[in-house]
Amino acid sequence: MGQRLSHKNSQKLDAFALKLSLMALELTEKNLGREHSDYGHRLNNLLSLYRAMSQTEKIPSLLLEATQNAYYNINRAFKFLSENEKEKYMTTMNFRFDIYQSTYSDFLQKNVSMGLNAYNLELILKGMLLNSSIQMRQTILNSGDSLTLQKYDQWVILKST
Repeated sequence: MGQRLSHKNSQKLDAFALKLSLMALELTEKNLGREHSDYGHRLNNLLSLYRAMSQTEKIPSLLLEATQNAYYNINRAFKFLSENEKEKYMTTMNFRFDIYQSTYSDFLQKNVSMGLNAYNLELILKGMLLNSSIQMRQTILNSGDSLTLQKYDQWVILKST
């Protein structure tokens, strides 16, 4: 009987946590909008809660929305961050993307398109980083600053050895 009460209490706590998470998501959407990074954090919290509660039917659409929010915010941040800041930003985002990949992996057996989403996630992240590097290279090459160009050439040689 003690275990049953514990299970009932656990269910009540889960239901309460779900109610609070849904309220937080709704308030964030209302006050900050769906594109805001805080909205993405709320989606991640809800995603983790659904996984913990084994409510798998809501996870695929939520996962897709969370991934899209992360893409949007990375693209927005990459427009003004330095290379060093981009690296630090992506380090803070790695945990999020690890959760996404793990969740996609959990659903791969049930839904093959989840594998496609996981693959696309990796391609987009790699593409963003590559594009950022290309833009930095172009900026240096177009700068006309001989000292910067010389240092860049030295760095390329060091990197290739």
